[in-house]
Amino acid sequence: MERSDSDEIIASIKEGDPLPLQKVYSDHREAFLHYAVGFGLDEEDAKDIYQESILVFRDNIYKGHLKKLSCSVKTYLFSIGKNKIREHLRKEKRSRDVKNVLIEETDEVLYVNLFEEEPSIRELQLQKVFLKLGDRCKEILKLSFLQGYSLDEITEILDYSSKNVLKSQKSRCLKQLKDLIL
Repeated sequence: MERSDSDEIIASIKEGDPLPLQKVYSDHREAFLHYAVGFGLDEEDAKDIYQESILVFRDNIYKGHLKKLSCSVKTYLFSIGKNKIREHLRKEKRSRDVKNVLIEETDEVLYVNLFEEEPSIRELQLQKVFLKLGDRCKEILKLSFLQGYSLDEITEILDYSSKNVLKSQKSRCLKQLKDLIL
């Protein structure tokens, strides 16, 4: 059976040869930067994300997660980059949206920091209802909606047995919140 170019690249990187990784880096850099800027990123963020994507690609090979590709190296690299871009945009959105509802609990008193703006009546009502939820629901909803973590990340953070168990719990928490609001 003949090895593909991507298999050769993976094998060489795994063996510690730096040249194939350098070639992958230089071959796809400009195309990736153009791709990333299309998502609205500035050039510096695009460069950082490309660097991170290359490191993930390399680490996946070293750790044995990537042994063979069913797509091109470029496609694989861009899929890593696309996930990194989404993560970056989610964090950026999270920091912009924090003024909408930033909740901190201290001794059962809820404080809102809306960057010097007064909270609306609806926000105050939501905060009051939010306090009635159980601790686990509060934690899940904070991580999901206020901090923008994905289900996979929350599953790991809160040590759930699976993503599906977390999805069910989150759904129950949202239903409970809706019922309390209504």
